[in-house]
Amino acid sequence: MRRFLAPIAIAAAVVLAGCSSSSGGDASESASATPPTVVIVSGLLAISPYTTPTEACKTGYAAGNTDTFIREQLLAAGFKVYTSPAMVGGGQVMDQPAEGGPFGDCPPQLPADLTVDPTVSPLTIGQTLANFLRYLQTDQGVNELHLVAHSMGGVFSRVAMAELKANGGPKVVSLSTVGSPWEPVMIGDIDPGQDPSTACDGNQSCLVFQGAALASPTVVSEMLPFVQAPNFLTWTDQQAGVLDGIPVTLIGGTYFTKEGGSPRRWPNDAVVQIDQALAKSVSDAVLPIRSCLTLPDTHSLFVSAMEKQPDNTALTWDPRTTETLVAHINAAAAGTAMENRTGCPTP
Repeated sequence: MRRFLAPIAIAAAVVLAGCSSSSGGDASESASATPPTVVIVSGLLAISPYTTPTEACKTGYAAGNTDTFIREQLLAAGFKVYTSPAMVGGGQVMDQPAEGGPFGDCPPQLPADLTVDPTVSPLTIGQTLANFLRYLQTDQGVNELHLVAHSMGGVFSRVAMAELKANGGPKVVSLSTVGSPWEPVMIGDIDPGQDPSTACDGNQSCLVFQGAALASPTVVSEMLPFVQAPNFLTWTDQQAGVLDGIPVTLIGGTYFTKEGGSPRRWPNDAVVQIDQALAKSVSDAVLPIRSCLTLPDTHSLFVSAMEKQPDNTALTWDPRTTETLVAHINAAAAGTAMENRTGCPTP
C-alpha cells in the first residue's frame, strides 16, 4: 500500500526529512548475552514519537514514518530499540492523525525538556538529545547504546555525543548515519543569486524541495541556525576526539544521477549528495573508524512517493539498510575490529 507523508510533513521532508512492536531472536547472540540497545534519531523538522522496546503507537506508523521500518527490523534482530521523541515547535509529541504519515494511541510521551525541537540550533538540539539519552540511563538502565540517525539526525547525534563525552552520560558504542550530511552542502541548498533550476539541473524532485523552501520564509528562517553554525555541519579537526574508538557506518543514496552534472550535487538522494553522506572530505583524525554503503535509494518515503516508487526505494525502508545496521551493531557490540574505509570514497 502506498504510504505518503502528512501535509505538515511535506515541509519537513523538503528540507530534510519517521508495525508492530514484537521482537525476535538473533542467532548471532547467545541466550545469556545482553542484547544491544539502539536509539533511533530522526531528522530536521520531523515529528517522531517516543517508543520503547515493548511500547509503540497502536495506530498508523508505530514509530513515525521515518523510524518505523528500521525499528521493526532491529527489534526482529533481537535488539532493544528506543526512538527519540521530536516535535516541531517544541513541547510534548502529539498524535498525528493527518492522512499520509499518521500515528496515534502512543505510549505516554516524554516532557518537552526531553523532546527534540528540530527547528532550533544544533547546539540546543544536541543538548536535548543528550538529556534524553541520560534519561534512558537513569530511568531505563541504559548504560551503553548504539545510535542510528537519519538525515540531520546524524548532526544532532554527533553534537549529543560531544556533550556526553564532555559532561557524562551513557556510553555510545557505535553510530550509524543514513542519508546524513557530514558537510554543509545539500541538494536543497539555495546559492545566493542562483536560479534553482540551474542548481537542480532540471531535476523535478530537487525543484520541489527548492521551490518549497523559497516559498516558505518560515522554513528558510528555521534553517538559519544550521547555516550560522557550520562547525556542527562540517566536522573539522576542532571536533577530533569525539568519535575516537567509535565505529561509524555511513549510508547514502544515489537515486538521482546525472552524467556530467556538477559533482557538488550529483549523484544524490534528492536531498543529500553522496559524497556528503559518506563523509568523503572528513579526515581520519575526526572520523577514524568508518565503513560506507551506497544504495540506489531516495532520501525518504516522501521522495519515493513523489517519484511513484515503492517504499523500499527509500533509504529508511530498504532492507539492505537494516541488514547493514544489524551487522554493524552486532560487530560493534562484540568489539569486532572494523576494517577502516570499507566501501568509502577515496578522499
